[in-house]
Amino acid sequence: HDIASVTKPITSTLIGMAIKQGKLKSPAQTMVDAYRNRSVGQMDVGKEKILLEHLLTMSSGLACKSQGGERGLWEMLGSGHDVQYMLNLGMEAPPGTRYVYCSGGMHLLSGLINEVTGKNSAEFARTSFFGPLGIRSFIWPEDPQGVSHGFGNLHLLPEDMARIGQVFLQNGTWKGKQIIDPEWVKAATSSHIKTGGPGTSDYGYGWRIPQDG
Repeated sequence: HDIASVTKPITSTLIGMAIKQGKLKSPAQTMVDAYRNRSVGQMDVGKEKILLEHLLTMSSGLACKSQGGERGLWEMLGSGHDVQYMLNLGMEAPPGTRYVYCSGGMHLLSGLINEVTGKNSAEFARTSFFGPLGIRSFIWPEDPQGVSHGFGNLHLLPEDMARIGQVFLQNGTWKGKQIIDPEWVKAATSSHIKTGGPGTSDYGYGWRIPQDG
């Protein structure tokens, strides 16, 4: 089944694993530093302050067009180079100041998996996340540069979705082995930013967090 945007918390989990393995520094690392080997367009003071945490929490301040069925996502997908499109995108707010649904920001995180591990998210997940959970069958489309779609389109079996839910309920352990850092589990599933008014969920690291806890 295409799990659509439930792909996002899986992408964020891979970022947590890359941090635990020392491939990335922390959620406080800047996007520009993490992408130090790539050119970044429309650079300004605001863009220099985008942290990985801002990408994880949809608060980067990048000019993502969330209206009209995520028009900005479709523009990215039509660009021919999705990661570079996002790196060149202008700013519309200071990082960390407001929530704007930004699938392209999640794709930047998936691109970082390529940058720091030499594998795309599908390959990295196969060895570091899906494999240890016994998940063998999945489909994860990628962009023209081989970056797995960090924002969606991952296909999983329902029983494997249950494995992912269960490992988070068990604070990152699976069959007695620590698969995900428990501190990451706690941080990822905690509220980091409000998404709107009454009746809406807060947002963690790719996870929607009920306001009632």
